[in-house]
Amino acid sequence: METKAGLRNFAKGSMMDPRIIEIDPGFNSRDFSIAKNREHIDFLKASIVERKGIKTPLTVRLNEGRVMLVDGECRLRAVMELIAEGHPIERVPWQSEDRYINEADRLVDQVTRNSGKPFEPLELAHHCRRLEGFGWSHGDIAKKLSLSQSYISHLFGLLTMPEQVQQHIKAGDIAASTAATIIREEGEVNGVAAITEAVEEHREEIA
Repeated sequence: METKAGLRNFAKGSMMDPRIIEIDPGFNSRDFSIAKNREHIDFLKASIVERKGIKTPLTVRLNEGRVMLVDGECRLRAVMELIAEGHPIERVPWQSEDRYINEADRLVDQVTRNSGKPFEPLELAHHCRRLEGFGWSHGDIAKKLSLSQSYISHLFGLLTMPEQVQQHIKAGDIAASTAATIIREEGEVNGVAAITEAVEEHREEIA
């Protein structure tokens, strides 16, 4: 994006053209391949059409003249899809992030100020792993996210599960807590077999 365009749209009190807002790949811990996230965006689209725009401002930052999204990716995705479908959305409300914030703080804010759809357990688990990469202990993460240390341990445990089980959790075939209990009680090999069998039986019942 051009520097002048970014600076012009960063003028205090302005509404912003959503087309110039860039999404930083990999910044948001949401997995948009999860069906529940797709459903959430569809819900937002219907709400935006009904209310004639978004009401909660997107949070952005300016980086070398480029307007980068900090918070509100679901809302921005919904807006951009509506624009592609022919809806005349020319401006969206915005607010600037704290100028002294750092990358770790941005990750914490994704969770603590999230007023929309909560993160799925696996999404939150990957989020915690990113915070761990900043040298944070599990206790630090629990404190910053206002979660119990036992739940943080549960989240990290999800990341050690076999990929097949993680895919079932992402697909909504089984709850993360249920899968964790089965693996813990049955062991990895028997647990995976039990989960796979239960998922297949459920699919046959609803087919």
